[in-house]
Amino acid sequence: MKLGLNSTVYPNAKICYPKLVEIGDNVIIDDFVFISLRNGIKIGNYVHIGVSSVITGRAEVSLESFSGLSSGVRLFTSTELFDGDNLTNPTIPSCFRKIKSGPIVISKHAVICANSVIMPNVTIGEGAVIGAQSFVTKSVEPWGIYQGSPLKRIKSRNMTKILEMEKELLYFKEN
Repeated sequence: MKLGLNSTVYPNAKICYPKLVEIGDNVIIDDFVFISLRNGIKIGNYVHIGVSSVITGRAEVSLESFSGLSSGVRLFTSTELFDGDNLTNPTIPSCFRKIKSGPIVISKHAVICANSVIMPNVTIGEGAVIGAQSFVTKSVEPWGIYQGSPLKRIKSRNMTKILEMEKELLYFKEN
């Protein structure tokens, strides 16, 4: 596992396949987080993963800088297809199952709020927010606030202000 400067992985977090994990600077991974990705995870700088979050599956995940997962968030890069003509569950060999897998990207400044679920092949656009207890099956556009199941855009975020604050923070850290 590559661990950046000033980053903390709390002792009760479980990270499988640590050789496939890259963690940037100023990252916090809370207790009871479970990460098990067969194709790895890249975590940028200034990222927080809240308590009891799960990130699992066969495809890769990218959490870009300044993004965050609140408590209880679930990122699934793989899921069973329950359409009636296949066997299901992880104890069954893959040749008898139908599994959909794909990457998940949580873009820069994006936030996933508590107990939301993100499914395979989804990109959360830059600065987007997914409200609590939402279910995301499709990518979302940048700088929107989305909520619900089915997911709906309900508002926009102030991109200019957030990017200005990022520049201020980085300037402050350098000086």
